[in-house]
Amino acid sequence: MGHAKALMIDSMKPGFGCGNIMVCADCIQEDALQKLILESSMVARCDYCEIPKDKPVMSLQAIIEHIDSCIHEEYTDAADELPFESREGGFQGNAMDGPDLLYELELNIENNDLFFAIANEFNDNQWCRRNYFSLTESQKLIYGWERFAKTVKEKRRFTFWSLADEDNLPEFHPDYMPIGQMLSIISEHTRRQGLIKIVKKGTRLWRGRVHAKCDSLVNDHEFASPPQQFATQPNRMSPAGISMFYGAEDFGTAKIETAPNSPSPGSCFSAVQFESCDDFYILDLVDIPFGPSFFQAGSGNARHSLTFLRTFSSNLSKPIEQDHKIHIEYVPTQAFTEYVRFNLKTDDEMHLSGIRYRSSRNGRPCVVLFMDHEACLIPADGSPSKQAIKMVRGSLRKCEL
Repeated sequence: MGHAKALMIDSMKPGFGCGNIMVCADCIQEDALQKLILESSMVARCDYCEIPKDKPVMSLQAIIEHIDSCIHEEYTDAADELPFESREGGFQGNAMDGPDLLYELELNIENNDLFFAIANEFNDNQWCRRNYFSLTESQKLIYGWERFAKTVKEKRRFTFWSLADEDNLPEFHPDYMPIGQMLSIISEHTRRQGLIKIVKKGTRLWRGRVHAKCDSLVNDHEFASPPQQFATQPNRMSPAGISMFYGAEDFGTAKIETAPNSPSPGSCFSAVQFESCDDFYILDLVDIPFGPSFFQAGSGNARHSLTFLRTFSSNLSKPIEQDHKIHIEYVPTQAFTEYVRFNLKTDDEMHLSGIRYRSSRNGRPCVVLFMDHEACLIPADGSPSKQAIKMVRGSLRKCEL
């Protein structure tokens, strides 16, 4: 019965003439459309189920109209966007028919009759992305970060905030992305997507050191962030001269992040856990959700934002060759870290204390905390400093490299 009805509506315009055909959530595996159907107040038999049974359904007409509305948010008739040259094979760009469009949008429907009943409703014209010759919002952000990184590495390191768009596009141009505002733009996207998280008091992190087998490290000052005079090496998130606490959520990641690829004979690795003394906030670039479904109405901004943030997070954690250029390659992530440290705040104006990111070695979570040597130790008598993170006694683990 379902197949016959599907063939009957092949030539109809989107949303018309199929109001008497019912579809249940089980026949559509796409989350947003399933939710739409389950929230419907209609209960009847689904025309595409093999076993007849009353359940929440929605008319195929209403489903197609919803899909049509979502598609038009970002796609349009190719004739409105693309040049057409018959001698060159037709539209000069990526034009798609109905089935290809829905495949592109990852509409998950296992029932082929139902899929093509929907797809054929969009076959009256060819489709392409709106504003085809401009960047999408996520592409614009990704390209903006790439240009920012190139600029601070090669052209202008300490006064980049006054730069406009490197391509000299006017401000009203759809691809305009000022380099000088890139860090604030990224930070605003992280805030909008809820990536500022609280770290609860007592949260533990592993921190380790490589040392000679004959040495025995047991004290908190031996594992703490380096004293200022020894913070001489550039790191992914901190330049030389600025002491920060780098840790990992498991021993193995702490080891692989700290130990060299070719350790000296007789080398050992020792690590301890530190735990937070109070609650504090961090920017979490590990647990970034995937964007909402394309078929969730009005979801385009969030989807592009999260697509960019996932790409940005991956870029932040990419492996970097440990050569003479490493101090240059780290500059973009160091600049971003400094912006997060001093400019990004919670809704109640609290500063952040670190960034959670993925290890470039194994992809597992690492954390950099804006806590220097003194912040890891019990304050000396009369010291105005406050301990932010403390070593957990009895947590020491040691292994040979």
